[in-house]
Amino acid sequence: DRLINEEDQKWFDDKLVTVLTQHFEKNWGTSDFVDACFGDFLATKPAPYVEIMDWDKASKTLKDFAEDYTLNLNKPMDLV
Repeated sequence: DRLINEEDQKWFDDKLVTVLTQHFEKNWGTSDFVDACFGDFLATKPAPYVEIMDWDKASKTLKDFAEDYTLNLNKPMDLV
């Protein structure tokens, strides 16, 4: 569930290629989505997931969320 080792990552990559190829009728490779990241946390209101293109903005936004969490709950949240 967290893809914490190479075996899990390979399983996920292989499964993703299979599903994408089956449903989108295109030959996909794992290199096509190696750095793909999607989320809705950069929007100011509820929004569909979009590809995260601005890694600096994403990093700052996540750090801001962690700081707000710490301030509101008085319990630090360390991001990995």
